[in-house]
Amino acid sequence: MLLAGVFRTPLAIAQPGGAAGVDAVCASCHAEIAESYGETGMARSFAMASSAPGIEDFSRGRGAHDASRRHYAISIEDGAYQFKRYQTDDEGNELNVFQEKVDWVLGSGRKARNYLYQTASGEFYLLPISYYSQQKMWFMSPGFDRAGHEGVGKRVGRDCLFCHTDYPAVSAGEDEYGIAPTFPKALPQGIGCQRCHGPGEAHVAAAIDDADNVDKTRSSIVNPSRLSPQLRDDTCNQCHMQPSFAVDGVRRFGRGDFSYEVGEPLSDYLVQIDPIIQDQPRSERFEINHHSYRLEQSKCFQASAGEMSCMSCHDPHRTVPPAERAGHYRAACAKCHTAESYAAVHAAATPPATGDNCVTCHMQQRRAQDVVHVEVTDHLIRRSPVDDGVLLAKLSESRPQVVALELAEPDTVEANEQNLYRAVAAVRSTSGTNKGAVERLELLLTQLEPSHVEPYLDLAMGYLKQRRFADAETTVRNILETRPKHSQAREWLGLSLLGQQRFDDAQSVYDALLAEEPGRPEASFNYGLLLIGKDDYGAAVNRLEQAVTARHNMAPAWYYLGYAHDKLGQLNEAFVSYRKALQIEPAHGRAYVGIARTLVAQGNTQEAIRYLEHGLKSATQIAEIAKELDRIRAGAN
Repeated sequence: MLLAGVFRTPLAIAQPGGAAGVDAVCASCHAEIAESYGETGMARSFAMASSAPGIEDFSRGRGAHDASRRHYAISIEDGAYQFKRYQTDDEGNELNVFQEKVDWVLGSGRKARNYLYQTASGEFYLLPISYYSQQKMWFMSPGFDRAGHEGVGKRVGRDCLFCHTDYPAVSAGEDEYGIAPTFPKALPQGIGCQRCHGPGEAHVAAAIDDADNVDKTRSSIVNPSRLSPQLRDDTCNQCHMQPSFAVDGVRRFGRGDFSYEVGEPLSDYLVQIDPIIQDQPRSERFEINHHSYRLEQSKCFQASAGEMSCMSCHDPHRTVPPAERAGHYRAACAKCHTAESYAAVHAAATPPATGDNCVTCHMQQRRAQDVVHVEVTDHLIRRSPVDDGVLLAKLSESRPQVVALELAEPDTVEANEQNLYRAVAAVRSTSGTNKGAVERLELLLTQLEPSHVEPYLDLAMGYLKQRRFADAETTVRNILETRPKHSQAREWLGLSLLGQQRFDDAQSVYDALLAEEPGRPEASFNYGLLLIGKDDYGAAVNRLEQAVTARHNMAPAWYYLGYAHDKLGQLNEAFVSYRKALQIEPAHGRAYVGIARTLVAQGNTQEAIRYLEHGLKSATQIAEIAKELDRIRAGAN
C-alpha cells in the first residue's frame, strides 16, 4: 500500500543573460528578418493553444485505439481545444471519461502536432493523440501505440521543451537536475532570436547608445556564420543532433538544462550518447531528429573540411517557398558540384536541367522510425537513390533493444568520466529499474567520488526503485550535507524512511519540506500514505487533497483519497475519488474494487457489477477484481 507514487526526474528552467522581451526589440531593427522568421517551423514550434494557427481536421478527431481499449476525441469548443478519452461497456455506454482542455500546442504542424495540458503545480503532460499533417489524420502520439501506454500521465521534461521554446523567465537555478519539473503559466512561444544569437541586451544597448560604432554593435551579438565550423554547427546541433531517442544525452554535471549559449562548445554542455541497438546499424538508423546525425555521415559533409553546414542549404530566418525550392537546393549543390562532377555521377554528361531538384534523388524522403506516421527528408546525401518504396514503407512502433552505450564524442570527455556518464545514461534511460546499471553506478561513484550532485541523485533514484531504502537514505543524507535545502533529496529522504517504516522520522521530514514547499504533489501523496499507515485517515485526506490539487491527474492519489474517505464512512466522497482514479487510469484494478464496494454499500449493486465486469477486461489486479465480483454476485443471490 505504501510507496505507490511515481518518482521521475524533474524539469525546470534558467535564463542565461537576456531579459524577457528582448526578442520583440529585435524586430524594430530587423523587421524583414523578423517577419520572414515568423513563418518558419522554429518560430512556430510551441504555442498557446488559444493562439496556435488552426491546421487540424476536427471532423476526423474521434476514434478508437484497440490495443488499449480506449476511445479518443479532440475538438474545438468556444475557441479552445478540448480532449476527451473514454471507454465503453458491453452496451456501448461511456465509462471512465477523462476530459481536459489543451493548454499548449507542441510542434509547428508542418509534419505533426502534439498537445499538452498543465497542472496547477506547473507541470506539463502530453496527451496520447497527435495530428499528422501529411495524412491530415489523428493517430496515437509517438510511444503510445501499444496496450500499456502511459495514458494521460506522461510528463514532459525540460529536455523536450528545450528545443521547442525560448528561455523562460524564471529564477536562476530552477533548471538544475533534480528540481521539480514546473513551468510558469506564461512562456515564450517558439524559438526566439537569443537561442541562436545569444543574450541580446548588450547588442540592443550598443545599437541604441553607440549606434555609429558598427563594429561594437556587431561584436555584441553572436552571428553563427562567423563562428568556427564546430561552434557554428553546435548552434544547430543543440536541437537537431540526437543520435537516438532510446537514450537521451546527459547534461554535463553542474549545468542547468537551459544554460547553453551559442558560441560555446556544445560538448561543454551535453554528453551525447550514441547507443548500439540490436539489429539496427547506425547507418540504417533514421529518426525524426536526425538532421545533423545523418548529414555528418555523408561523404559531402566529411569531404568539405568544415565548409559544409546546415546553413549551406538552409536560411534559418526564412522558409523557401515551394516554387523556389528546386533552384534553391540545386544552387547549394552547385557550389561544389560542377558540370564535370555531375557527369561523373549521372549518365548524361550535362548539368541538371533548370527544373531538376537534386534533393529528390540524393536526399530522399524517408519514414521516421520513432515517429512512424511522419515522412521527413533524410539528410544522408546518397550518391544513388534508393527505392522510395523501401524508404517510405509503413512501420509499426517498436522499442529499440539497446545493447550497449557509447559516447558520440568520447574525446570531449575526460577518460575517468566516460564510464560515469555512460552509467548515468543507463540508469536514467531505465528510470532506475535496471539493477545492473544501478550497481555499476554505485561502484563508479565509490571509485571516483565526483563532487557534483547529479550522479548521486541518480543512484538514490535507483536505490528507491530497487527498494534499497537504507542505501537510499545514506545517499540522500550525503547530498544534504552539502545541499541541505535540496528539495528532491529531502523528498526522497522522507520516502527512504517511509520504506523502512520509520514513520515518525519520515513525518518530521515531510512536515519541514511541505511547510516550505506546500505544492509538492509527490511529497503530499507519500505523506498521505504515511498517515493512512498510521490509521490517521482524516489527516490523510487533507494531505491527499493537497496532492490532487497540485496534480489533478494523479490516479494513485485519487485512489488512496477514496480509500481514506471510505475508512471514514464518507461514501459519496469515496465514490467520487475512486471514479476520478479510474477516469485518469482505467487500468487501476484496485480502484474498481474500491468503487464497487462503495456502490454496494450505497445499494447500487448492478452498477458495481458493471464496473467490475469492465475492469476484468481492461485493468490490472484481475484476480482481486474477479474475487470481488464473485463475492458481490453471491451476496446478490
